[in-house]
Amino acid sequence: PTLFRPVDARVYWLTNGTPSLSESGIDCDSVWDIHGPRPDTDHPAPFPPEIPERCLEATGVEGDVILDPMTGSGTTCQVASDHGYTTIGVEKKRQFLTKY
Repeated sequence: PTLFRPVDARVYWLTNGTPSLSESGIDCDSVWDIHGPRPDTDHPAPFPPEIPERCLEATGVEGDVILDPMTGSGTTCQVASDHGYTTIGVEKKRQFLTKY
């Protein structure tokens, strides 16, 4: 039997060069209470749009290009596009790209 199930996720921020950050910050806790998954996809591990929204709020700068190397159902690209970013999504399995 399992005592604890691993239900957390890590967010990694990879940049090319020195990143530009907002001087005011966003004052966000390091533990996020966000519930999912998205019900409108056949992807086995979808997540809610609040996750990429918080990441973009914390680190996004006008003119950035957002790369999602494992696009899945397209949540990150959709959110970034909705906020005016240029996006690049790469997904090996076409069946997951149902919405974007």
